[in-house]
Amino acid sequence: LQQNLQLDVERLDSVAVAPPADSKLAPNFNENLLSLVTAYGLAVQGMGEAKVESSLLPAKIRREKMWKEKTKWFAAAAALFCVGTGLSAGSWYVHHLQFKSKESVQAEIDRIKAEGTRLSGEWQSIQDAGGPERQRILNIRSTEKYRTLWGDLMADIVAALPTPQKEVLDPDPEVVKKIPRSERELVSIDRLEFRYVDNLQPMLQGRLANFASLFGMTINAPPAPVNPTFAGEFGPAGEPPPDPNAPPGPNAPRGFLVMARLTTPHKSSSKIVNDTFVANLLKIKPAPGKPPGPYAIVKAEIVGSQKIMDDQTRMSQMKTNYDQALRSLGLAAAPAAATPFGGSGFGSGVCGGEGRFGGGGLFGGGGFPTGGGWNPSGTASTPEDNAAFLDRQTGEDVRHDSQVTVFFVVQLDPPAPPPPAPQASAGQ
Repeated sequence: LQQNLQLDVERLDSVAVAPPADSKLAPNFNENLLSLVTAYGLAVQGMGEAKVESSLLPAKIRREKMWKEKTKWFAAAAALFCVGTGLSAGSWYVHHLQFKSKESVQAEIDRIKAEGTRLSGEWQSIQDAGGPERQRILNIRSTEKYRTLWGDLMADIVAALPTPQKEVLDPDPEVVKKIPRSERELVSIDRLEFRYVDNLQPMLQGRLANFASLFGMTINAPPAPVNPTFAGEFGPAGEPPPDPNAPPGPNAPRGFLVMARLTTPHKSSSKIVNDTFVANLLKIKPAPGKPPGPYAIVKAEIVGSQKIMDDQTRMSQMKTNYDQALRSLGLAAAPAAATPFGGSGFGSGVCGGEGRFGGGGLFGGGGFPTGGGWNPSGTASTPEDNAAFLDRQTGEDVRHDSQVTVFFVVQLDPPAPPPPAPQASAGQ
């Protein structure tokens, strides 16, 4: 066994534990000791302590014993298969009988389905019958879109101007003069120009001054100050100008780039324009929770500011307009007695000469003075040289007033703003 099984085998010659209590049985027990090996091994195997688990039964007997143990499981599996097949067949048969018993209901369903298909086809034909007519109606109604855009936009732009002190609005020149000219919170619109742009994205991303060429202007703005007193006069410095000819995207915003030239006698011209006119323009946008309007002003910047006397082109134009007005009234551009507040005449138009408060255009009014005025240069001048630059109401020289140029972007059909965030309750 040791050679064939490659296991250590000990020969059992004696039992050291629990010898027979009767000494007479001891010789007989020792003689038959080897016969107890089988019983001893079976006992060890029954306790699960045996190292050898192989069966000594012949293979044929072991196979017959194994198949005999599995036969009952084969029978159970076959029985379950037969039961399952029978249940499936029975279920199909029962459902088939139920379906056959409802043939009248099936016929009713088919009839209703056919009727629904017929009615759907008739409705589709009715729906498509007026297609061209409805499209024509939509085309006609679309002509009303943007009909009031220009009037509403101009009203919003004018409403963005600051409200002057009540003394400045008084028709009496002496009351107006109670407020020093350099402290009058008066801003008037002298010129407005619009340029339609089908892609506003470059303007929204860069400085608006880079697009001055659209108005035939050249603006060389200095770098922005480190701590500006108001935001956005010249914009961030050092930006590369965006490409205005870049092709628009599928959802590119469209609208207008607007140039507004404003005139104000206030000493802090750029600040008052930025704090009032520019700030009010940027409030023209859709309100949260309400349908968006046809336009919104999404960006506004001051791109330039200078005294009227420093703009030689405007100075020449003011003198030319003054001389033409005199000639149209049958008056020669010759020296005349000075009048404190200007003589009779006609008011300027929308883009005409200097207006009632030293500004031109929109707020122009009053007569053209024919008298002299103050010459700040200190050189000798004739009265008619100064008369072209006098305020139509107060007779004051307007050459020290400032003109401020503002660019702003009007976007058409702006998107609706996001809804307002819900406010937390007091207990949270």
